[in-house]
Amino acid sequence: MRFPIAPWDFAFSIVSPLLQPMRERRTAVLAKPGYLKDVLFDGSRRAREQARETMERVRAAMRLK
Repeated sequence: MRFPIAPWDFAFSIVSPLLQPMRERRTAVLAKPGYLKDVLFDGSRRAREQARETMERVRAAMRLK
């Protein structure tokens, strides 16, 4: 049986349009170099705060404080 289009070409034709919004977003983010750094630093700050609060509860529950 012969396919009118190669299976990988068919798969690409389906997947490529789905990835287009992600490609556009990536291009926009890379156009602003400081943005990514700011996002990472902000996420790191929020994660440290959450970890600090969690560890306070853990220490209180274990009566280490």
